[in-house]
Amino acid sequence: METRLINIFANEDAYSMETRRLLRRKLQQSGFMVPNDFSPQAELIVSIGGDGSFLKTLHKYNFPDIPFLGINTGHLGFFQELHPNDL
Repeated sequence: METRLINIFANEDAYSMETRRLLRRKLQQSGFMVPNDFSPQAELIVSIGGDGSFLKTLHKYNFPDIPFLGINTGHLGFFQELHPNDL
């Protein structure tokens, strides 16, 4: 069976970090592997935080050719598609 990877990144905000822990646990219970560092083999990148965190992650990993999903724990979240309660 092929290992399915999902990258998760969060800003240092307590709410973002808790959301990351919750999402990581749910994904692992569903059979996904969540690496501690960026994996270019991942099938998805999840950024948890506000718009700044979303853009910072995109830039940090040089706009990878991997689908990107944002979870908003910030104030406005124009780029984020989900809120933590949607997990």
